[in-house]
Amino acid sequence: MIPILLQLKEKKVLIVGGGKVALRKAKQMLQEQADVTILSPDIDPAFRKLPIHYIQDAFMPPYLDGYFLVYAATDDASINHAIVQEASQRQMLCGSATRDSEAAFYSMTARENDDFMLALSSKARFPYLKPVADDLMNELETRHPRMSRLYQLRPLLLSQIENKQDYFQLLYQAPQFLVDSLYEILTQKKGHLYIYHHNDPDLVNDLNPSHLQSPYLILSLKALETYQLLFHLPEVHWTIHPLVLYQGTIHQRILKMTQFPSVTHLKPLIADKDTLKRIISLYRTDSRRRYYIIHQRTNPRLKRDFEVLLEDNETLYTLADEIHSYPNKTTVIPFLVTKGTHFEDIQKDVQTQQESGLDIRLEETLLARTDIQYELLTQQDLNPDLQ
Repeated sequence: MIPILLQLKEKKVLIVGGGKVALRKAKQMLQEQADVTILSPDIDPAFRKLPIHYIQDAFMPPYLDGYFLVYAATDDASINHAIVQEASQRQMLCGSATRDSEAAFYSMTARENDDFMLALSSKARFPYLKPVADDLMNELETRHPRMSRLYQLRPLLLSQIENKQDYFQLLYQAPQFLVDSLYEILTQKKGHLYIYHHNDPDLVNDLNPSHLQSPYLILSLKALETYQLLFHLPEVHWTIHPLVLYQGTIHQRILKMTQFPSVTHLKPLIADKDTLKRIISLYRTDSRRRYYIIHQRTNPRLKRDFEVLLEDNETLYTLADEIHSYPNKTTVIPFLVTKGTHFEDIQKDVQTQQESGLDIRLEETLLARTDIQYELLTQQDLNPDLQ
């Protein structure tokens, strides 16, 4: 058997029986705007208040003629079975209040609100499913915001996706912020993806929304890898903002995973010498020594540009260099996008020397400083990657 929803509006329904079970079924059918007829020698007085047709008689096969659905609800299992058999011979939908293997359908315990209908059957193994159905409905309603958003997304997505089952299964697993953002992006048919390395989940909190292009999504590289199927949407134009400093391995991974049907790739945050010069100038606010620390795999051209721009009181190191100690009155500047393990290692070294009494300051990572973040993101928006 398969579970289905039946449309009963204006359909002719015959309920055989006049007791409490028949009354309950009649109310259910009437709620669905069915045209209900009750067939029984006598009926519960409550039926008099319902908009039904009443035939005061015992069951006979000719009474089945002309009905879309029949329900056997007498208090006699043998009569119910005879009704089921007769309806089956006529290829009619027929259910029974008593368990009958020949019935075309079985009633289920149901719960319903404006957005969901939950129907539950124990296949006649358990006698009382109401508490279970209540618990399951409560669980559904706790997920209501997500389900409502998925309902809104469905018509926007159907014409754009091929494997609908895989897509909606992944969408259901996605975090709520991604689902909400995707709805906004789909309605505007454009979106901005800001991609950062997954070592620093705190980066999302550092980014100032006023510096970002809307509608946007901020995703880690790991999240992009997990959910990239969701962004293959022919009717959406994506702009990819790689939150990396230069064209290295991470940048290449971002490019590879964002080959969407319609896409513009922006260059890394520091795409030229002029941008680098402006960023360095923002650190030159006093006469202290400055130690800039960059990743050892930094693009060689960027490293050469950096060295040319250094002043006498500035030194450039890579993460691979062994820095045994910093001079007193030194500001350490981690030229990194995120607060991953590299930043933590630098932080530990600085703390050790601070504890020895030296005046050593540690700057935040680049995007944690609002002024630098604004400069980098604004400049990046002007630099599409023509490759």
